[in-house]
Amino acid sequence: MSTGFTPDPPRRLLRVGSVIGSAAAAATTTMALEHFVHTTAAATFLGVFAAATATLLVCQHGERRRASAVWAAAHRDPLTGLPTRAVVEQALNAATGAAVTIALADADDLKVVNEVAGHAAGDAYLHGIAARLAAATPSTALLARLGGDEFVILAPDTGPNELAAAITATLAEPGIPIGELLPQASVGVAAGSGDARYTLAQADAALHTAKRSGHPVLVYAPERDGIPNRDGSRPPLRRRDQRSGTDPLASTPATAAVQAGLVCSETDMATILRAVRTAHDWWALVLEATSTGTGAQPPTPTAQTAQEHMAQYADLAARIAPILNPDRQ
Repeated sequence: MSTGFTPDPPRRLLRVGSVIGSAAAAATTTMALEHFVHTTAAATFLGVFAAATATLLVCQHGERRRASAVWAAAHRDPLTGLPTRAVVEQALNAATGAAVTIALADADDLKVVNEVAGHAAGDAYLHGIAARLAAATPSTALLARLGGDEFVILAPDTGPNELAAAITATLAEPGIPIGELLPQASVGVAAGSGDARYTLAQADAALHTAKRSGHPVLVYAPERDGIPNRDGSRPPLRRRDQRSGTDPLASTPATAAVQAGLVCSETDMATILRAVRTAHDWWALVLEATSTGTGAQPPTPTAQTAQEHMAQYADLAARIAPILNPDRQ
């Protein structure tokens, strides 16, 4: 699994230069003792020095191993084996001022997998997504887990469209489902050469649009995704922006809902359609009760109110149904 950039581990606590310096000093002391005191004193000093140096080396080696273990725990995700957010922070600092393409990925349906199949299945689901993203990550790039269900790719030598195409291809490949779901993610991709953290914010904006539209991978487009604030946060999405007359995603069925004034995923639309049908049936009963005087008499609605609501629901259902089932038009 490609992980690319890795920060330097802790420096060795015992430097070669200090060892050489200590040995030189010990040799000088030994010669002085042998010349001015006695050869026995020189031999005794040399033995004590050798024992002390050996003990120090053993202690330093143990301390070095413990420090490396602590470092690895802080910089390597135990679940996926990928670098952690700490590594990403260092990489973002190093990338600032240089051209870099960043992809931000968010696992789809992880909550459903956890709730239906258990958290062990959820862990396997994250493993599957990590493997798919790794297959699309260039050898010179960094793939890391930010935490939770988020992953990031920092690619200094890859264009945004190239990286997006590679991720799209790997996400589309067949695989082994976890429960009944194939590991999938929504991904936003952005490129920049200034503040790498702002490029990450742009990728996040594209990811947000991908989540709402049902499109798996999107390259950042400011007119569609909005312009992040300088601190990386997204401006609030206004209702009039949701009803924009132009939509760069109009080629996909899910975004026909945007043109219809409905900004949601296909799953959301299916839920809405069920609610519309339920409400329509309820108002039909209200209309029957108010028109014939039979059945449970509702407290306030009139026949005219019921007819108005039924007309609204029927219109909304008629707009949603072709989006969910375009082949039945």
